[in-house]
Amino acid sequence: MMRLPATPLACESRDPNVPVQHILDTFNAMFPDRSDLVRRTGWQRGHIDTIDFYDGSTARYSFSSRDQLLDVVPAAHFTGPRFLPSGHYELAEGCPLLALRRI
Repeated sequence: MMRLPATPLACESRDPNVPVQHILDTFNAMFPDRSDLVRRTGWQRGHIDTIDFYDGSTARYSFSSRDQLLDVVPAAHFTGPRFLPSGHYELAEGCPLLALRRI
């Protein structure tokens, strides 16, 4: 699995919301020669090139911390916030589901 440099970008900027265009730009700066990346890693070129879908996108990925998420939960409307596992895939531990009980 190819890991994108998105989480470090969120940490560097201190903003949990990272424009996907910035992820693409950072990837291209880190790996300017994709053919060389294919040779060095053995990854398929088509898989690497999927990152190009970010080109021109205005979408953002959010890498909020648990504390940042809890800070926006309106206590007047919800109680008992819990973080639950969201699956068994490789990065699931870092992507929990926030469960709330309505008051």
